[in-house]
Amino acid sequence: MNRNYKTQNLLFGLLFFFGSLLHAQTAWQNQTSGTTNDLHDVQFIDNQTGWVVGENGTILKTTNGGVTWSPQTSGIAQDLYAVFFINSFTGWCCGDAGKILKTMDGGSSWTPQSLGITTSGVLHDVYFVSSSVGYIAGTFGLYKTTDGGSTWSLSHTSNSSAINSVYFKDAMNGYSCGLNGKIRKTSDGGATWTQVNATSGDDYYDVFVGANKTFVVGFEGEVLSSSDNGSTWNSVAVPSSLYAIYFIDSNNGWFCGSSGKTYFTNNGGSTWTQAATGNSTSMRDIFFLDQNTGWVVGYSGRIMKYVGIGTNIEENVFKTFSVFPNPAKDVLVLNHDVKGLNAQFCIYNALGTEVAKGIIDETTNQISIAELAKGVYFLALKGEKEQFWKFIKE
Repeated sequence: MNRNYKTQNLLFGLLFFFGSLLHAQTAWQNQTSGTTNDLHDVQFIDNQTGWVVGENGTILKTTNGGVTWSPQTSGIAQDLYAVFFINSFTGWCCGDAGKILKTMDGGSSWTPQSLGITTSGVLHDVYFVSSSVGYIAGTFGLYKTTDGGSTWSLSHTSNSSAINSVYFKDAMNGYSCGLNGKIRKTSDGGATWTQVNATSGDDYYDVFVGANKTFVVGFEGEVLSSSDNGSTWNSVAVPSSLYAIYFIDSNNGWFCGSSGKTYFTNNGGSTWTQAATGNSTSMRDIFFLDQNTGWVVGYSGRIMKYVGIGTNIEENVFKTFSVFPNPAKDVLVLNHDVKGLNAQFCIYNALGTEVAKGIIDETTNQISIAELAKGVYFLALKGEKEQFWKFIKE
């Protein structure tokens, strides 16, 4: 729904946004990976530097936020499923046939490591809590190293159910998840593991441990969350197979899955909203640096970047604006004394779709929002810098 709102409508949006600052989602943007190989995992250490791994030993690196991606030499032909860097130099990746690679120069060279066992199994995930201590999860169990990967020891067995993901909140507390509904936790740095109760026997693909909640996602579209250290779990279902989940903070998180689908929450996982990517490629991993910057990767060389609406608000002529009531049903009233105001605006819904645009001027003092559906909206005011505010329609 695109329509021009009268100047009075525009002013309302501006006032309301200024009162409550948040971000709005914009469309995912395709990046050029330079490969058609399936891509399985992505990690960034800052807004410029990141890595992606995938099929046939593919390793890609960017130093400009994904504008360009350069291949790195893995020296192997096996598929890689996970990558983890602790800084701009030191990282690991793992994959088929028990392959483990380590770099200490940002990926310019990769050196093979070994679990020390004879296996043709798959290693699905890698996670390090320091430059020395890390974990690798796979077909035959979860392995731990205390010397940066030079040697590995079994932390717990898979019990015939492959372990797909491992995540540590700190050096002592971590979770793993895998096939047949298996979720385990440790509170002693992997010395012992306890299986926790879940709501189903779904195949689980990813676990994320936040400050207050633990999340697990699975093949049948199940999103589990626990706020009591795994004693009880809440379940939300979506119509997609889910492969990865990532939280930016206690409220804002994302997950991705089949058919190009991504979902986000801004209430700690109580509800999830689909954010269209514009393609049907299965998305295998998702990573966010902050509310406005993230990446998702998937099959056929797909890399997409999320660039959200910024939240930098500087002192400006709009500091005298006030708006009431908040939230509002049909009309918002604006109180301001800005002389010579003349600015272009756009209003976006929570998915980043433009629903209104127009011009506001100094005579604008009331906004009708009767035609907007109930929900959260964001206003972008275009001046020397684009500025954004949030408002709610009841």
